[in-house]
Amino acid sequence: MNDLLIRGATVYDGTGSPGRVADVAVKGGRFAPPGPARATLDAGGLALMPGIVDVHTHYDAQVTWDPTLSPSVSLGVTTAVMGEGASTRKEPAPAELARIRALVREALDAGAAGFASSFSPNHSGWAGQPMPSTIATDEELRTLAGELKGRGIFVMATGSRATPEFTEEISAAPGARAAIYRDPAFRARFRENLADAKQGILFYGDWSQLEVDGVPLLRLADGKDPLEVFFDLPVDTPLVAKLYQNDDAGVAPLLKHPAGVAALSDAGAHLIYYCDAGFGLHFLAHWMRETGTFALEEGVHGVWVNGVRVHDGRAYAPLESGPGKVLRQSGARASA
Repeated sequence: MNDLLIRGATVYDGTGSPGRVADVAVKGGRFAPPGPARATLDAGGLALMPGIVDVHTHYDAQVTWDPTLSPSVSLGVTTAVMGEGASTRKEPAPAELARIRALVREALDAGAAGFASSFSPNHSGWAGQPMPSTIATDEELRTLAGELKGRGIFVMATGSRATPEFTEEISAAPGARAAIYRDPAFRARFRENLADAKQGILFYGDWSQLEVDGVPLLRLADGKDPLEVFFDLPVDTPLVAKLYQNDDAGVAPLLKHPAGVAALSDAGAHLIYYCDAGFGLHFLAHWMRETGTFALEEGVHGVWVNGVRVHDGRAYAPLESGPGKVLRQSGARASA
């Protein structure tokens, strides 16, 4: 006898395929052919779908005293990717640093965009214990960033050490940035990129969003080519770039991009300040029901399959209909 029988649900399997009405049975925590069950749930008119995959959490500490990973599970999350919350470190020995360099190369070979680190004083552990990156030596960063030459980008969260001069020295020879900006060939390539801007980038060539001392760059240009004016500025000129996509019109293209993944809940890191564990439910409610940006099957795909494939790399078999609309998934566990 099955433990649970869910009748008449419209099932969305996570692949992006349209929903279909079917019965789903669960036995011993796994899907089973429909049949008599200890409990029956009438799900007519309701949607049934895989649990939400949260690809960025900080539950490393919390899971030791709260195995339920509250509040994520109550908000529809059944898979949480962890490991971002390391809190202890020592300066690596030469052999250890060589191994870390090899991991960076391995990640780049697998398609990683680059290497990121942080000097932010906000990134600290219990009782202010520093995160590994905040006390990494300059030489360690130079060594790891050296693997990126011609292959990837280096990103650094701000902090007292993360000055433009420091990050430039880490990623390139001193003064290289100014020489690059003066190069007419570089400016021509930059102009060509803006003319054929790819979906999902931050800057589309709207120079009105850049300011120098509160003055829009277009006003400073005074009829001149703003691109030329921008790159003629000294490299240490403080700029304010209003590039955040904080409205639906700006965010929708990013979410619909084939490489886009709904993520970054930060659940577990700083619950009393910020916890976006409900991002999946918000995604389903706002971007499907309220704005109509996604059909339901597209939204389910966005919060399940994309997250699984990006962080696991395996091709997960979707739920499939068998004779009599029996849902089967070999070896799959059922999550409530």
